[in-house]
Amino acid sequence: MLRAIIFDFNGVIVDDEPIQFRMFQKVLEEEGISLLEQEYRARFIGVSDEKCFTDVLAEHNKDVSERKIKDLISRKSAYYLAYSKKNVNVLPGVLDFIKSAASNYPLAICSGALRNEIESILEAAGIRREFQVIVSTEDVATSKPDPEGFLLALLLINKSFAGEPIGSHQCLVVEDSLPGIEAAHRAGMKCAAITSTYSAAELASADIVKDSLASLDLEEIKRLF
Repeated sequence: MLRAIIFDFNGVIVDDEPIQFRMFQKVLEEEGISLLEQEYRARFIGVSDEKCFTDVLAEHNKDVSERKIKDLISRKSAYYLAYSKKNVNVLPGVLDFIKSAASNYPLAICSGALRNEIESILEAAGIRREFQVIVSTEDVATSKPDPEGFLLALLLINKSFAGEPIGSHQCLVVEDSLPGIEAAHRAGMKCAAITSTYSAAELASADIVKDSLASLDLEEIKRLF
């Protein structure tokens, strides 16, 4: 039985993966490092900013101290928030699906994005209160494909939920990336994938693949459980 739904954020709730790349690229250029979109798509979609910056800087023999990485993350976040106020929109079907799902199930966000980025966009879209739990990059030690974030989201859902504890096998994850799908399955959860970032063929390891939340039907999802 389906009892909870956990959403990724970038590429699932908001159409901002290209913006994430441009902001990441901008900060790296300030450090004298060039990053092509093809490499970003192949290696870093669905991965935390901390890991992205650490990996790229290490490969270029740059400073990877905690202080340096935090500075880069802060700069990228500032660029992202300034740009996203006018240029980031929720993906098709998001508002209707979230509002419908929230009336039947506890909802959570589990993302490699920063909490202030997630909160800002959810508030602007008018759907912040639909989510009982937000797990952001600040809350975990290891990013996807490690299942830590999804398992923490479920733990926090259960802490806020008065009924019988929800098991991993009763959760659906909605993702758009390969690391996200792997993390969901490693957490023992079903996964629906949205083709906002990768093709349906590339996301074939998910339990169900749709082109957007507009075409994701709750009745169809329930038949997976």
